[in-house]
Amino acid sequence: MTNVIEIPEVLAALNETPDLDTGASTKIIMMTPEFASTLLRNVSDSQRKKNKAAIARYAGEMTAGRWKFNGEAISIDQKGDLIQGQHRLEAVIEADCCIPMLIVYGLNTDAIDSMDQGYKRSTGQLFSMSGHKNSNNLAAFLASYCHYTDRNLHNLKGITFGREKALYDSDPKGFERTLMLTVSKELQGMGSRPMIGVVHYLASKIDQPKADHMLKALIEQDFDKMCPVRSLNKMLTQRLRLSMKNLNRPETFNAYATCFNMLRGAQYRDKLVVSSKLIELI
Repeated sequence: MTNVIEIPEVLAALNETPDLDTGASTKIIMMTPEFASTLLRNVSDSQRKKNKAAIARYAGEMTAGRWKFNGEAISIDQKGDLIQGQHRLEAVIEADCCIPMLIVYGLNTDAIDSMDQGYKRSTGQLFSMSGHKNSNNLAAFLASYCHYTDRNLHNLKGITFGREKALYDSDPKGFERTLMLTVSKELQGMGSRPMIGVVHYLASKIDQPKADHMLKALIEQDFDKMCPVRSLNKMLTQRLRLSMKNLNRPETFNAYATCFNMLRGAQYRDKLVVSSKLIELI
């Protein structure tokens, strides 16, 4: 065993613990598209149907260099059938790259019955484990930003922690600054807060003082009669009074983006007109 464990007691215990003969063996290999294709020719009948979105998501992580070796195994039973790992292997083929993987082979055929039963960590939990405060809000904000760049604001899933973490690391101060404004309780019911964050972050890159003014004026309810934020607030509070549903993500983006553009252009309309198509911040 290679000495890669820093805690001596753990390493000593591992060295002193005898190997258990279960009939299965392990091997770490560099998985190639060719070998992945070979394994996929023998997929167990008990395997789940392929999820194309998951395969594309994994392949994207591999292509971007964000896929990490984490000990999760490609599992093969005693007959030679693949019982776990088809999506990762399909992703290797789609990404056309080589990835280090752990292979466990010789498992009992019924081992598949107990696979994928663990509690999956959310991206919010992963950010919390990395020491971030407001981790769930941060994860939702970053996921919404990714969906915006993908022009797919109706999708609520499909963004990996690796992609969110890489995005955050590209501008941690900028994302944290926006997050601190959008977690304000005064914005409750004023639209999708993650999408409010997306608009503020993008707007800050164009005109930070006006981006800040838009949110702070809304939070503090401090605006004059000719301020576009007043039009935005009027629309939002009217919806609340009428017990209407909160703005969805595209509606939130367009409402706040329209308000920002009006601030930039020194325009005012008593009634905020929100486009049904995503608008650009100017």
